[in-house]
Amino acid sequence: MVNIKNLSQFKKKWEPKIIEELQNQLKDLIPNSIRGPMDKVFKYSEGQLAIVLGDTLKEGAQVVEKRLEEIAAKHKFKAKDMSIELPLRFREVTYPVDGQTDEELIKNVQDISS
Repeated sequence: MVNIKNLSQFKKKWEPKIIEELQNQLKDLIPNSIRGPMDKVFKYSEGQLAIVLGDTLKEGAQVVEKRLEEIAAKHKFKAKDMSIELPLRFREVTYPVDGQTDEELIKNVQDISS
């Protein structure tokens, strides 16, 4: 899971349309960092994307996380002809280590949204 860090503060500075545009830019970057045929990325909620890496162990997920952090840090996010810093927070969970069900896995990543 990847989300905009301190989303409530970020929302005070930027309107929802801008946040969605930045989130879409981030979403477009991610497929370059995930490579498996079962890997997917989708919008989970406002300011939050879920990345599903099929057949990937925790160590592999951590490698992808690191790669995404580096790519996002170098990328120039833009909205309204302005360059905007997009502070991100990442959290990986794996089945079955971090949860046996979808609900358990989702619960274990919810703490990053604040």
